[in-house]
Amino acid sequence: MRRIEIVSLILLLAIPAAGTGAQDEKRISTAEGLNLSVSSVAIRGGGGPPMVVATTPEGEKEIDLAEIVEINLSPLRPSKENNARLILTSGEILCGKLLEKTEQGIRMTGASLGEITVPLEHLSAIHLVANQKFLPKEIRPGDEDVVILTSGDRDAGVIEALNAAEIVLNSSRFKSQRTLKLTDIAAVILAQLSPPPKPPDALHQDVVTSDGSILRGTITSLDDKRLTIATLLGESRDLP
Repeated sequence: MRRIEIVSLILLLAIPAAGTGAQDEKRISTAEGLNLSVSSVAIRGGGGPPMVVATTPEGEKEIDLAEIVEINLSPLRPSKENNARLILTSGEILCGKLLEKTEQGIRMTGASLGEITVPLEHLSAIHLVANQKFLPKEIRPGDEDVVILTSGDRDAGVIEALNAAEIVLNSSRFKSQRTLKLTDIAAVILAQLSPPPKPPDALHQDVVTSDGSILRGTITSLDDKRLTIATLLGESRDLP
């Protein structure tokens, strides 16, 4: 199954910064080895197989979406505002700044995704960007939420609250409620509330945004203003 990677859709209409030159060049790579320079990209349906319509220096060119390996619109530019990565059960990664835990899930805001709320049943882990060097090599979800501290210590229980600065954990280890600062946490591994979604049998795409988020699913529309993807977890997300 081939995947399509779209990097930095948010910069599709942006003028490259001075001095960036060729590294900001938009390109399409195909399974047959074609490497095309493009100025714009769109997807056209019309009842048949989805086609990518690319504007090249030689004119407009249509390419079967199934033949495309990668669409690269811009290099990665991680946002300094993002302090966390949400790892979803589908393998998707959502980058942003943690806001709070609500009844609906974990609320965060990101440069590419805007403000979103991710249901807890879709979450596998929360990685704190500043402390990623303290992450263990292998992390497996269990029956409890697990907090991995930068000291190397761990605690388990149930995450009762979360905000931009700290986490409140009902600790099964200490039999008490603990308040832990995000600056002391490398990751939170969420209890496995539901099985991960099965990969689709049909073609699917990975969309990589400028700040490093990875959305996985089926692109339903793409033009010079917006991309819409139906994710493996049944959500629809728009990227400007």
